[in-house]
Amino acid sequence: MSLMRARHGRRVTAGDGDGRVRAAAASGPDSPPSGPPRVAARNTLWAHPLLIALTVGAASLEAGILVLVAPHSARGLAPQVVAPAPFGAFHDLRWLLVYHRSWSALAIELGVLLIFRATVDTLLLRAAWPRGLTGPAWAASWRRMLVFTVVALVALVPWTVLLFALAVIPISWLFFAAIPPAIATIVIVHHGAARAGWWRAMPPLRTSAWMLATFGVLTAGSAAIALSPVWPLAVLSAAATGLFDAWAWCRIVEGVHTSAQADTLRSRPVRRWIPVAPIALASIFAVVIGGSAIGFAVHQRAQPLPAGSPAPVGTGDPVLVVSGFASQWDGTPVEILGKRYRQWRFSYRGLGDNGQPLSYGSSDTQKSLAQLDRLMSQQVDAIHALTNRPVAVVAESEGSLIAKTYLLAAPAPPVRRLVLLSPLVRPGRVYYPGRSDDGWGTFTGWGMRGVSKILAGLSQLELSPDSPFIEDVDRHGAALRDALACGRRGVQQDAFIPLADAVTGPFDDDVDVTNPNGLGSVRVSVVPAFHGGLLASHTIQQAISAVLQGRNPGVKSWAGASTVIRSAAAAWQVPDLPVDLNPVWNGTTKAGLSSALRAARCDAVRTELQAMVARG
Repeated sequence: MSLMRARHGRRVTAGDGDGRVRAAAASGPDSPPSGPPRVAARNTLWAHPLLIALTVGAASLEAGILVLVAPHSARGLAPQVVAPAPFGAFHDLRWLLVYHRSWSALAIELGVLLIFRATVDTLLLRAAWPRGLTGPAWAASWRRMLVFTVVALVALVPWTVLLFALAVIPISWLFFAAIPPAIATIVIVHHGAARAGWWRAMPPLRTSAWMLATFGVLTAGSAAIALSPVWPLAVLSAAATGLFDAWAWCRIVEGVHTSAQADTLRSRPVRRWIPVAPIALASIFAVVIGGSAIGFAVHQRAQPLPAGSPAPVGTGDPVLVVSGFASQWDGTPVEILGKRYRQWRFSYRGLGDNGQPLSYGSSDTQKSLAQLDRLMSQQVDAIHALTNRPVAVVAESEGSLIAKTYLLAAPAPPVRRLVLLSPLVRPGRVYYPGRSDDGWGTFTGWGMRGVSKILAGLSQLELSPDSPFIEDVDRHGAALRDALACGRRGVQQDAFIPLADAVTGPFDDDVDVTNPNGLGSVRVSVVPAFHGGLLASHTIQQAISAVLQGRNPGVKSWAGASTVIRSAAAAWQVPDLPVDLNPVWNGTTKAGLSSALRAARCDAVRTELQAMVARG
């Protein structure tokens, strides 16, 4: 770093980047400067042509490569490759956690990632250094950046694991649990890229604001890339976002440098040895994990007694109501849709000796998908035999996946209507192997097991990636991605999708962009709600009743807002694992909700689901 002259004639040298400066020997009682030194006045964005070339060029290059060879869902990540640190490390980590096939491959890829990221961010840091000031030595800066990248990766792993879990089970709560703490982590540590000793101080407010602005621009850039109708516009959008990356690098490096100098040129410098930043990171983790566990514990009810329910009253059309994951039922008769319908509750335990569904606890919802499909087949057949009428099925969340896969796998289901609430749209976008196997996502599977162990230790919630239900979703992900959009002759299907769940599903392909809420023969209504609460909504109950009577649901669809949210949230997803890369998914062909080959895909989906139920 360069030599700087203070106003009072005292000469100081900028130190090692952590703000410590050394006063040269000088005569007279000179006092320290009254304020921080100023950087060159002409430190504008256009004064950094190398930085602009690097950010615009790299963002455009990655966007072009992703357009050519990667899933559509990954395009929005392109500008992050050169975003201010540690956004770039977050970008790399999401690719790494999906695309490694073994522990040895993980070690090699991680080593390459660290060298690549430290080199790229060091180059960008030096290119963004304020004009007129000599930047730090390359070797020292690279070593510091390498250590900083390791720290950032470790801090971001828990939240990236949650985003990976979101790609397995697309529930918006996982997105909302992962992204705020991930961005908070990035903001808290970002000054470590340009300043040694960063862990002893919180980042400057000005540069923190620039990091939040970068998050907003990267989100908007992802939306522009995802919605681009032709690939040149996608590359141009990535280039524009890359230009902002350059601007943000300039302002952040300048702000961190100025703040470091201000700390050390005070008349009475404050020495901080308390690890402020690590404490803040630990607090984020404790608040998120602890708060989640407390929330689950508060809502966890006692397990119901294993008893059968009384037969439902009424003589109306039969309806089977299916609740979601971790739900419980004590055998109380169901009257969700009013007395004009004869309603049964689907039991995750099955039927009792009296032929009625048994009460069940939350652990029963973790059975394998194949086993739950068979239970649904038994209960639908029992209702049909009792009433001699076709059955309507109203299912929510996990129940919607059970109902849909049952409908596709059963040879001749006596079902006339299917209503899906908070359906799992495109589950199984990534893969992880079993405990004793290697495969794509080996480390990430163990990461999910670790998170589930922490939650299980703090509450009664059992949400393990090794549960039979989630294992089936993982194993049959290629088929389940398309299952929701596949129709069934003679069965009218409606889906009510919460607006919040738009954050879970990046666009699948170009056709999906032109028809973002198209699910084949399924009529879709996007409603302003969070995941998993529609069955208790009076408005939705009225809409379900209208659908069962063959009328329009009568609710306003927020499809346009859903499209914008989907495109913007794609910036913070993990990339999809292509079907043809995973040998475990060899029973299906290329997946794609809006694929032109949907009819053939749905035939393949039915075949795989039938085999799953038969084997399960």
